[in-house]
Amino acid sequence: MLLAVLALGGCGEEKTAPKRLAIAYSNDLWGEIRSCGCSEHDLGGLGRRATFLKAVADTTGDMLLVDAGDFFGASINYGVEKADVTLKSMALMGYHAVVIGEDELGFGLDFILRRSRDARLPIVAANLYDAVGDTLIFPASRVVTLPSGLRVGIAGVMSPAIALPPQVAAGSLDIRDPLAAVQPVVDGMRGDVDLVVVLAHMPRGEAQRFTELLRGVDAVFHGHDGKPMRQLRRFGDAYLLELAARGLYMGVAYATLGPDGRVASMQDAVVPMDERFPDDEAIGRLFQAYDFDIAAKERATLPTGVTNVRNLSHSRFQGAEACRECHEDIHAAWSDTRHAHAWETLTDLSREFDRDCTPCHSVGFYKNGGFENVVATPHLTGVQCESCHGNAAGHVRDPDVRPGVEDARSLCRDCHNEDQSPDFEVEAFWKRIDHGPGGAPAGAVKGR
Repeated sequence: MLLAVLALGGCGEEKTAPKRLAIAYSNDLWGEIRSCGCSEHDLGGLGRRATFLKAVADTTGDMLLVDAGDFFGASINYGVEKADVTLKSMALMGYHAVVIGEDELGFGLDFILRRSRDARLPIVAANLYDAVGDTLIFPASRVVTLPSGLRVGIAGVMSPAIALPPQVAAGSLDIRDPLAAVQPVVDGMRGDVDLVVVLAHMPRGEAQRFTELLRGVDAVFHGHDGKPMRQLRRFGDAYLLELAARGLYMGVAYATLGPDGRVASMQDAVVPMDERFPDDEAIGRLFQAYDFDIAAKERATLPTGVTNVRNLSHSRFQGAEACRECHEDIHAAWSDTRHAHAWETLTDLSREFDRDCTPCHSVGFYKNGGFENVVATPHLTGVQCESCHGNAAGHVRDPDVRPGVEDARSLCRDCHNEDQSPDFEVEAFWKRIDHGPGGAPAGAVKGR
């Protein structure tokens, strides 16, 4: 697949008369800055993306690089440290223009304004106005001149129908009609550039209607839904393209220019960001700095000594040692499984403070009385009995009180989802850990 993609780019065109343009595009990263590492077939990560883009750039005369928004994450795990890594990584890759989505406003408008400028990541948005000053917040468009001399105009818009996060003060942002805002911008650029592309952050249906009504545009790259286009389609004058979410893939659209300089045809390639693309060294250094930073901040908040939390509250998770007192055979079998060593897989990767990872490698994370950190709650590291059976505080006090979860297997997919465990089959894998009401698992997966 990769060779086919690179072959589409050719070996570099005539610099004075470009015939093809590679447009690398992305959307809806949703804060997934690096691959999970949980699966044998795991995909994604900004480091892999950077390596892939260098390979594409080396095989084509011209490459344009754009993003259609929601590159920040909206989860409570996504902090300003990850946002900075995201912005710096995209700037290092050389993104020519991006449009923002609602996720980029999750730390407030001022944050994305200042941090994008600091990182020198160009944002375009033709319909985002300061409601008080009645002025554009970001440039409406920009013109990029590629190595061959080909000039590309890029404009951006965001849908006013998308709900904004609470960090944006009500009435502070005026999101105007995308078509009315961007069409004059396109008309103004058209005579001075060879191609025009628009970055549109909006739902699929709205993006299709918007593209169909636009005039003088060659391609529209949109984001928000995070759902891939089944096939490359043209709506009105322009092609419309979108990728699947979470950065698992990268798209490259190869445009063939006609005698009039407009796009005569387009071929689209979607490439999985897999292990064929090792992390780019510069992005890798950003990851290392990020890991060091969050680890230092986490350690600064840790208590000075280990506390036996199990004795502080009758409602807290108890840990596997409490279960061992009555279920010794099951505990012994569990101790030699991957579940028991799940925390060590994080420490091996230096990700024990990464809150995107810790929930699936500890007990009761984000739950009352659950895992807090390795000093305060060391007895809750790894995937233990209560990860499947629920809080057993009542059961430890009174064996007749059942733990909180009746159907343990119903929780498997919380962590063994399609992205992190694409080959996971509940019934097949359940047999490896099923120990019945009192016996040890017959087919436990041993070792790490």
